[in-house]
Amino acid sequence: MVKFGRHLQFYLESDELQQSDGANEDPYIVPYTDIRECIGHSQQHFVAEWTSSLDQASEDYNKRLKLLWKRIFDDLVNASSSMACRRQQQQMPFSSQNQIDTLDDSTKFEKEYRGLPNDRAVQIYVTTIDERQSRELFAYIKKLHSTAAMNGEALRKLVKKFDKGASARGDDLLTATLFPELYSACFMAYQSLEIYIDIMRDSLVVSEDEEEEEDILDDDEDNQYNFQQRFQKEVVVVRRRADELSWLHNTISTISCLPFNLLSSLVAHRGFHCPRDGSDKRPMENSLAAYESAWSSGIHLCECDVALTKDEKLVLAHDDDFSRLALDPNSSSSKKKVSDLTMKEIISL
Repeated sequence: MVKFGRHLQFYLESDELQQSDGANEDPYIVPYTDIRECIGHSQQHFVAEWTSSLDQASEDYNKRLKLLWKRIFDDLVNASSSMACRRQQQQMPFSSQNQIDTLDDSTKFEKEYRGLPNDRAVQIYVTTIDERQSRELFAYIKKLHSTAAMNGEALRKLVKKFDKGASARGDDLLTATLFPELYSACFMAYQSLEIYIDIMRDSLVVSEDEEEEEDILDDDEDNQYNFQQRFQKEVVVVRRRADELSWLHNTISTISCLPFNLLSSLVAHRGFHCPRDGSDKRPMENSLAAYESAWSSGIHLCECDVALTKDEKLVLAHDDDFSRLALDPNSSSSKKKVSDLTMKEIISL
């Protein structure tokens, strides 16, 4: 069993934590080892240190969450302003009709952002802001999520460790006293960030085929702000995925008609996936979706590759590392061996 202190030390040394996130200082990390050493000396001192750490973690999370949303809306407003300026320049010499068109654009942007739900704001951000900024925001959210999760787990384990020998030491049990404080802390809502992570991860994985479709649909730069155009793009993606499944079903039907029993010996290599990495026309290799697509089409057998993570979890991974499949193939974590990564670290890739 891997000790939590070692997990925390690994996180402190990770590149994810070292990357700048615009907050001008490193995120607050619970001093797990220092607080743990208070156990057995003074219950009052332990509670004071634990509570102080909880307050600092909450303050830091709240500050960074505000920075996140300020960044999102600042970038959206700047992008809409820049687009309006480009339209105005393209329509020179300026006429009364051009002025009306520009005002209509401003009204459209105002209506689009008015009362915008948080998940929709992230979705609009990743489809309108350039890829570099979107990837920076994605890294920021992942870092915020990882730090909050690590701090919450550190504080929980500290109370658990204190209570383990509390009776023998003559101390009070602190679970009923401190856990309500912990679970009501603002940073314990970090799981809500997973929605934004999923939205951005799905949108940032773009294949070459998708880029070709976007070139066709985005002849006019203003289309990136048009919901109808984005809907059309989604229709194209869904249609392309349906075509792939239709091809698979037709192929299996043809094989089933052969006189010899070939289908029973047919094996889907890593499931039904695209051999060209980065495309989402088919499911990702070694995923449940890839296997279900194969099984539902009539294939009986699927091949997979099993590996063991650093925290002794079983995962399906074909390569020694995730440099081929990671959303950010240039990150140091994607180049580490599967056996050197925990399950949470693999999911974050």
